[in-house]
Amino acid sequence: MSELRSHMSDYRKAWSSAVGYYSTHRNSRKDIYESEKYFLSKILKPGMSILDVGCAAGGFYSILKEMMPDISYMGIDVSEEMIFEAKRKHPGVRFERMRADKLSIHENFDIIFCSGVLHLDMNWREIIKECWCKTKKYFLFDVRLVQEAGIEDMNISFQKLALEGSWDGRSIFPYIILNAEDFLNFLLKLEPVPERLMAYGYFHPVANTVSTLYKDVCMTMFCLGKKKENRKEPIQWEVPILIKEIYSLKFNKKDEEIL
Repeated sequence: MSELRSHMSDYRKAWSSAVGYYSTHRNSRKDIYESEKYFLSKILKPGMSILDVGCAAGGFYSILKEMMPDISYMGIDVSEEMIFEAKRKHPGVRFERMRADKLSIHENFDIIFCSGVLHLDMNWREIIKECWCKTKKYFLFDVRLVQEAGIEDMNISFQKLALEGSWDGRSIFPYIILNAEDFLNFLLKLEPVPERLMAYGYFHPVANTVSTLYKDVCMTMFCLGKKKENRKEPIQWEVPILIKEIYSLKFNKKDEEIL
C-alpha cells in the first residue's frame, strides 16, 4: 500500500495509459449504459450543442451522432494522449485538452454530459459547479451512492487502472462513494438552484478492480434541468434509496416526458 500511496497525488496522469481500451470500447450505441440511454432518449433533440466532459478517445461522439445526427459536439479530456487519439479517430471534430474542474470555455451548451468521471476525481464538487454554470438546459452525469456513510478517502476506496485485465501494480484512482441524502442536498444548493432534478439508479456490485468498504453501490445517473416546467414535479427520484422530502419538494416515481 505504501507504493500505491506514492501515486495518489498524480492519479490523473495514469489516465493516458487507457488510450488503447477507449479506442475500441464505448463507441457504439450498444455500449451505452441503461441509465445513459434512459435520459439521452428523452432530452436529446436535433440541433442541440453538447459538451462531453471526460471524452477519452471520443467514442461517445459516435454514439451521440448515431442517436441524433443533427447535433453540435465538443469533447474535452485531461489527457493529451486521449485527445490526440480522439482527433485521429474523428478528424474535423472539436476536441480539446482541459481539466473538468477548470473549464476554459467561453460558450455554453444545451447539454453537458459527464459519465464515468466524477467518482474517479477528488475535485468532483468543482467539476459539477463548473459544468452546471456552462449548461443552458441540462447537465447529465453519474455518481456512486449509498444510504450509509460516503467515502472520499483514497487510502480505503480506490480503483485500479486495469480496464483490459492487466494492472501495473501502482496506477489507481479514487473510488468516491457518496451518501445519497448529503449529495442531494449539495445539488439543491447549486447556483442557480436546479428547476428539475431527475435521478435514475440501481444497485450493482463494484468492479473486481475496486477496493472499498462496500460490496454494492447504487450506480446513479442524474439529469439537472434549468428550464421551468410547470406540468412536472421538481424532483424525479427513481433510485432504490429511501430519502425524506427536502425543502418541501415532492418526489415523483415516474416521468414519461421531460420536455
